[in-house]
Amino acid sequence: MKKLFTALCFVLVASLSCLAQETYTWKKHKIEATFTKGMKIYQTDGEKVTITNGTAALDFLPLSQKTIDKTDDDDMMKLIPQIAENLEIDLEKAAKEEYECINGAGVCIIAPHKTKDMYGVIALSASNEGNPYRYFIIAGLFTEEDSDDIEEIISNLNYKN
Repeated sequence: MKKLFTALCFVLVASLSCLAQETYTWKKHKIEATFTKGMKIYQTDGEKVTITNGTAALDFLPLSQKTIDKTDDDDMMKLIPQIAENLEIDLEKAAKEEYECINGAGVCIIAPHKTKDMYGVIALSASNEGNPYRYFIIAGLFTEEDSDDIEEIISNLNYKN
């Protein structure tokens, strides 16, 4: 009986945690983002979406084919210094790694904020296939406690087929 009760509690908690997630879809771009653990949409204009949980804030923005040329990865990398300057993060102390998301891949830069006890994230990604290819940028500030959530949000970006 105790095992059954424990199993039922586990299922209930798992179900409630799924309900806590919020998903936003950019229908025009066929891109979907799932926000976790208390992240709520703060502002949207239909293209750019800003989410926050009180300690972290992220901007999500699909990019057009005109902005980025898939044949030149340097085009994407040229955006990083501009975004870093806007976020006031220290690129000299940045960590850079490649990541995969659903039906896509990208590069993620994480660096400390220049004056606050926070970190900045810049994640640039592209769909694995498409005609045209689809691109996405996620940028914002977060605390160390938010790092697992940020990683989950970035890796769950979905370039829908």
